[in-house]
Amino acid sequence: MKICFFGTYDKKYSSNKIILDGFKKNFIKVLEINNDIRITPLNNSNHLAILNLIKRLWIKLSLIPLIFKNLSKIKKCDAIYVGYPGHIDILISYPLAKLLGKKLIFYPCIILYITFTEDINLFTKDSIYAKLLKIYERFIYKLPDLIYSDIPLQKDVFINQFGVDPKKIKEIPIGADDLIYTYSGVKNSKNLNVVYYGLYSPLHGVEHIINAAKILKNQKNVKFLMVGDGQTFDQNYKLAKKNKLKNVIFYKDATEDNAKEILNSGHLFLGHAQNSPTVFRTLPNKVYQGLALGKVVITADTPASRGVFTHLENAYL
Repeated sequence: MKICFFGTYDKKYSSNKIILDGFKKNFIKVLEINNDIRITPLNNSNHLAILNLIKRLWIKLSLIPLIFKNLSKIKKCDAIYVGYPGHIDILISYPLAKLLGKKLIFYPCIILYITFTEDINLFTKDSIYAKLLKIYERFIYKLPDLIYSDIPLQKDVFINQFGVDPKKIKEIPIGADDLIYTYSGVKNSKNLNVVYYGLYSPLHGVEHIINAAKILKNQKNVKFLMVGDGQTFDQNYKLAKKNKLKNVIFYKDATEDNAKEILNSGHLFLGHAQNSPTVFRTLPNKVYQGLALGKVVITADTPASRGVFTHLENAYL
């Protein structure tokens, strides 16, 4: 079997890496048709300005020359998989899949309508933008032959709010890359290293982690190790500097491949640090990554987390 892994997906994003590696480990050949971009912010009205939207669209359209260049190779694939972020890429991949008679698979990862209206309040549900976005998502979720959902609660939203046929949805927990996140356990130490590792999504509530560090700033043995870069990095970095928090150490340039020593030094791993509709339904990769390393994990107490973990048994919720 051969899969065409298609889109402007971010190769460094954990879910994309895990699924891509999973295909290869299961002896599925992979053809990558990718214009690799970093996941860019979409958390305020400036990010939706006309020029920014045109720039995003231009990046997406750059896939078309890649299709023509690799058309003979794509024809030899059995299915086309659209990586994250792919909510626009799906419009390009759908006619390609139909033309070539290929199955189309999509992993949305997030539901834009709910993220924009409930999680980050970019606009209200009764606004024209929200209504158009929901119509758009209802449309694109009907295009694939198969949609991946990483947790049952997310599947329910696809069915109940967006009218997706339940038979088209496959639940696949994403987990952690077992080549990188191998068990290291928690070593006895007088110090306590609290690790946040991620892309600084607004959903993660990193500002609450910084505020927790502020409360504990006089505890000399407690350090907060902030690994990664992303959407809210700058504002949280400024917040830590404003409060002169010497117990917060930022590793902005650390990547999954070179941060292993930092991650292994951790005692506590942090998952979601706030509640929101999307947080209620999803589990971040960092939770699975912390558990794979054998660390203590603290994450938001939500229906999603209780569907997988038990409080005080394998997680602190």
